[in-house]
Amino acid sequence: MADVVNRKDGRLWSSTGIVHSNKKLSEVLNFLLGEVLFENGNGESGNITLSETSSNFRQMEIFYKSSDNTWSSVKLDYPNGKRAYLSAGWSSATLYHKSKIISIDGNKITNQSFNTSAIANNKSPTTTSDNLILITKVVGHR
Repeated sequence: MADVVNRKDGRLWSSTGIVHSNKKLSEVLNFLLGEVLFENGNGESGNITLSETSSNFRQMEIFYKSSDNTWSSVKLDYPNGKRAYLSAGWSSATLYHKSKIISIDGNKITNQSFNTSAIANNKSPTTTSDNLILITKVVGHR
């Protein structure tokens, strides 16, 4: 592996050449780490307002959990104007599947639909329109 050097002009170099052409170290770190656009440790089941429009980002990662504390995330490239499917499952004696479809438009994340299904041994599956997926954090990458 080549050594990486940060030159005075901000470009990254290695013994094999430029690591990331014409990008300053701060720009590379901003892309890798991202910018937090929304955060709520308890989670939000309703519509969300982001601190900046989604059209300013090349990639967005949405972190979420279900009401039974199952955590996951989804990444979207060029997120503005797109929909995403969020889902989580959990099982004990009953298998639970919780899902939500959201849309991303400008600085808004809006619920489109959601449901919860439960399947127990020797019983018919049940589905309810419960909104049990909670978004905890949204990070944008330029």
